[in-house]
Amino acid sequence: MKLVPFTDAYVDEAAQLLALRLQACRSAHATIPATSAEPAPERIRGLLGKSRAAGVAALDGARLIGYMLGNPETTPAVRGRSAWTHLGGQAVAPDQSAALYADMYAWLFPQWLEAGNFAHYAMVPAEDRAALDAWFSLGFGMEQVHAIVEAASGTEAAPVAAEAPVQIRQATAEDLALLEPVIHLIAHHQVQAPCWAANLPEADAERVEGWAEALADKDCTTFVALDPAGRAAGFAMLYPADPGLMVPGRTIGLDVAATRPDLRGQGYGVALTRAAKAYAHEAGFTHMVTDWRSTNLLSSRFWPRQGFRPTHFRLYRQVDEKILWAR
Repeated sequence: MKLVPFTDAYVDEAAQLLALRLQACRSAHATIPATSAEPAPERIRGLLGKSRAAGVAALDGARLIGYMLGNPETTPAVRGRSAWTHLGGQAVAPDQSAALYADMYAWLFPQWLEAGNFAHYAMVPAEDRAALDAWFSLGFGMEQVHAIVEAASGTEAAPVAAEAPVQIRQATAEDLALLEPVIHLIAHHQVQAPCWAANLPEADAERVEGWAEALADKDCTTFVALDPAGRAAGFAMLYPADPGLMVPGRTIGLDVAATRPDLRGQGYGVALTRAAKAYAHEAGFTHMVTDWRSTNLLSSRFWPRQGFRPTHFRLYRQVDEKILWAR
């Protein structure tokens, strides 16, 4: 086996390896919808086209038996300097050990580490257990869960029980003041254990600005749940999702949703989810996707109960910065 820089000459073979890897996942489990967009050379080229992207090809003679593509990113307010291999950015042949991921990671990522990109991320299919085990053995841990559910119809979209009446309506641009007390719920909750996701001082003001833009966006659909006093009890915001490896063509994204802490367990979250599913079905969408921090215990327990099944995970590793001088 030989590792060499990835070039355009390997694009078609890489797309075939990725297709075989996902086909194996679908054969073993039904999580990934059969209608998902199939991997294609254009996707591989898209990953190669990211800023400062690079890749490695694993060869057995002239045969491609594995590949990994990645790129560095700089987002100071979120992750600082990081390096990624995105979904579809790595695969090994069916007859090869998943340990090959470790060899390719060790070959590819040092160039970005030298530039100070200490946060490393890998997007991996949820049903590719061999690949996940390989990344876990490299010190990566799960950070984000991406999941899918079918859009609801009929009784599945029925209101919650009468003993928990919930008033839900679509929000408009004029509802920003109504929603402002609840739009920070997720960020403020995730500051707590065991999530410990920092909420920077300027983030709340920026979030209000973002919501104002979203509520005015014709592509955005937001539902607000009201408590008996007419105050916002929770919300669910929806956007059409771009098709991809794990996303069928007619899919809507449940971008954010939350319920006030004092009203949790009273049916508001379930009612909002059902309203979102019913809207998606009526609008012609077949699936809904969402994602959550795996360390957010409320989300990790709530969304699977609403039928969401993981499609892929964002894995994360933080390399000790002292490696650049403690040699």
